Amino acid sequence: TMQEIELVEANLASWMKPEKMKTPVSAQPASSYIVREPKGVVLVLGPWNYPISLILTPLINLIAAGNAAVLKPSEVCVNCAKVTEKIIVNYLDRDAFKVVQGAV
Repeated sequence: TMQEIELVEANLASWMKPEKMKTPVSAQPASSYIVREPKGVVLVLGPWNYPISLILTPLINLIAAGNAAVLKPSEVCVNCAKVTEKIIVNYLDRDAFKVVQGAV
């Protein structure tokens, strides 16, 4: 997970930079760019195997992309789900990140 954070930190500025594209003749003298924007709210469903890693790794990327998230840890790993919720509630914005517990 630290490698993922370092990768995002090293590349985020270049990922956010608008990418210049060719402008069709019909749209001249305009200029064209691809501008990457957040998609909104992302649902992350946690599996029972590697329950913390497979919740936090996608979370790193969706935070970098500017999205909010709803996280659903596995109900099979009750203690890991509690720890995950505690981490999210204590360290992330409660308005942007929610944890949903319980069976599907």
